[in-house]
Amino acid sequence: MVLRLIDPPPDALEILRKNVLPAGDSTVDDAHQLSTGTPQPIYNSTIQALDESHLLAEARLTGWQYILLSGPKSDQIDSVVEVAQVGDIKDKGSPLSPDVRYPAAYGVAINNAITEAENVSSDYDLRMLRVPSVSLLAVWLHDDLKGDPLFPVYPAPTMLKQQSMFTETALTEALRPLIKQRYLKG
Repeated sequence: MVLRLIDPPPDALEILRKNVLPAGDSTVDDAHQLSTGTPQPIYNSTIQALDESHLLAEARLTGWQYILLSGPKSDQIDSVVEVAQVGDIKDKGSPLSPDVRYPAAYGVAINNAITEAENVSSDYDLRMLRVPSVSLLAVWLHDDLKGDPLFPVYPAPTMLKQQSMFTETALTEALRPLIKQRYLKG
């Protein structure tokens, strides 16, 4: 099993360094210096694509999620920031979630995805999937030949069992009541 990552635009990390990471001459204590992990691409999809069972096929690359690591060995998730994928990137990274539990929940979802991926003989692209209309963020393991497992990240819609794996079909069916409420208007 291999988790593949595609490369972000070269200027994305530079924007992150300029706007989010402490400068080399910063007064920040060495124990609190931040470093970045490998970024994950963020794909957005729509409630319409979800309703029509085209959730993953309609997902489009919209940004890059950087994990900021801290601690003596840079092994603790400190925070998560996003750099938008727009032609010429000019905006600094901004927090993905105001929920301070998000970095830990993201770590749990990633670990669940890695554990699942280790049990199969396939190679996956590691992605993040976001569907704003249903308040969904999930770790997405993409494989062109096999099904793509999805691992919702807290806070997920209440009808999704926390820290569970879903197929695209199972996720769509679990979210059907929310789709009706927010998109089809009952």
